[in-house]
Amino acid sequence: MPITEVQVSLVAEEAFREVLTENDAAPIESGTFAPQGMSSGDSGPLPAVVMPPPASARFRIGKLDPRCRLEFAVGFDIAAYEGDAAGVVAFRLEAPGGEPIEFELPYGKQVPNAKRTWRRSIWIPEGAEEFVLSTKLASGSGAPPACFASLELVTQDERPRERASAEAPNLVVLVVDTLRYDRLGAYGNERGLTPNIDALAQRGTLFERAYSAAPWTWPSTASILTGLTPAEHGVQSHQACYLADALDTLPEALQREGWTTGGFSANPLISASKAFDQGFERFESYEWKHADVVMDDAISWLREIAEWRFFLYLQVVDPHDYRPSQQNERRFAPDPPEGFSRKGVRSLLGKEVLGEAYERERMERWVAHLEDLYDACVADVDRELGRLIAELEAQGQLDNTIFVVTSDHGEEFLDHGLLYHGSQLHRELVGIPLVIAGPGVAAGQRVDRRVENRFLAPTLLAHFGLEAPGNLEGVDLLDAEAVEAASREASFVTTSQGIWRRADGPDWRNLDMHGVRLGDELFLWLPEAPDGTSPVALFDLAADPDALVDLSGERPERCEALRGVVERWLQRGAEVRPNVLSGGAGALEMLRKLGYVDR
Repeated sequence: MPITEVQVSLVAEEAFREVLTENDAAPIESGTFAPQGMSSGDSGPLPAVVMPPPASARFRIGKLDPRCRLEFAVGFDIAAYEGDAAGVVAFRLEAPGGEPIEFELPYGKQVPNAKRTWRRSIWIPEGAEEFVLSTKLASGSGAPPACFASLELVTQDERPRERASAEAPNLVVLVVDTLRYDRLGAYGNERGLTPNIDALAQRGTLFERAYSAAPWTWPSTASILTGLTPAEHGVQSHQACYLADALDTLPEALQREGWTTGGFSANPLISASKAFDQGFERFESYEWKHADVVMDDAISWLREIAEWRFFLYLQVVDPHDYRPSQQNERRFAPDPPEGFSRKGVRSLLGKEVLGEAYERERMERWVAHLEDLYDACVADVDRELGRLIAELEAQGQLDNTIFVVTSDHGEEFLDHGLLYHGSQLHRELVGIPLVIAGPGVAAGQRVDRRVENRFLAPTLLAHFGLEAPGNLEGVDLLDAEAVEAASREASFVTTSQGIWRRADGPDWRNLDMHGVRLGDELFLWLPEAPDGTSPVALFDLAADPDALVDLSGERPERCEALRGVVERWLQRGAEVRPNVLSGGAGALEMLRKLGYVDR
């Protein structure tokens, strides 16, 4: 089995780069760029050094492993195909003692869409310790955003594939995007939405107070895969959304041990274009496809690799989308109230956030139906999990497979006056389900201590008897003593999409917000409010489990101490965090379409 590992990303690590010449009007810089905006494949976003011509830069790479090669691509950001400028750019890679690699690519409106792509290439250093990249206009005018993309020094090894058994089990991780813990029967829900997840909980371990690292997808999923908090891995917004190659991920750790790895994500935020495919031999990303489509492909892949030990990662989005199957809509959400529409609900939410008058009673009726649609989507996901379980049973692999079911975050239904997710740090948004079941996992066990699902990677590696490399070290959630000790430590949550509720005016929106749970306390902090203040909130969860009574005015000294705890966490994160690339204009546009920004 060939395993390709990135040793260095020269886009992210600017220390390797020395600018020799650059265009006075458009300097060399790093970021994420795409020839066709939000497209995928050879027209989709890639990390790149943009070098508007004329420009040149030297990259000092030193002595490398002889197996190392440079994989890169050349092309333009979408802006090169807009405006009146047109022409041809010459791209060149030159190293001492070797033949240069050269490309000439056209830019301008006249270039057809089919040719607005990345041109990929490979360079073998053959002992060279540096090389120079350059761009110049072969013809035309302007300073188009010419890019050298990827720029990864990689090695490739052959590893023997493992076979599964009860002693060496497979692994399935199902991340149900936007799933509240209280929708599962195993957590007390009585609607009968999740019989298959509930059955897993009965034959495995359920964590009653599990939390995600953030109330939205990019930072929380990065935490699941790396074991780090968002302050440490840095994936926090469209300005920092490319999962750093310098970090180890769970699939990378398993792939090195001979596991066959496959990832299937229906959330377009979790895609190869943002490097979430690290360690996956096969990775498929979809634009909001329902779980049945994703499961069809996952089952087909399982049949292809049936004889090998596998890690299957699934991220499904049905509860995020509120568009259930007809069968479950008829069962759980048959009677929409008069005038109901998803757009109408968002309109009423906007009035709430802006402090404008609206019909509260209508909002509550519509939200009740929205919850029914959500529940129907949860039932759809559970049905698809049942298909996967049946497939593994048919293959004779069910008893050889560890299952994990969790979520990247929850969802709010007016619990604290708002809807959806990303905006607040209360339990309805960061409290998530967590179930682990399979060979060697205690059956019928319920853990009542506070835990974080970012510790899944160290837990699973420990269960498989594997050493956790680097950033994947952490709490073993199947070790009662470790869980007890960790529950006494602070756990942090954060969002860059925060909405701070105000009693005396419109809510403040799209701001950095941080929180910490310590003992029975929940502390929230908005470092930079629009009015120049730094507001806080404090809740006693023992007396007020729904966090409805803010005690910050009564306990200012405690708030100051907890703010110091959060500040030290942020500082530690800044000290270890790798350079994380921006997602560019395409990432910002995607967040707008998803409703995360400019609400």
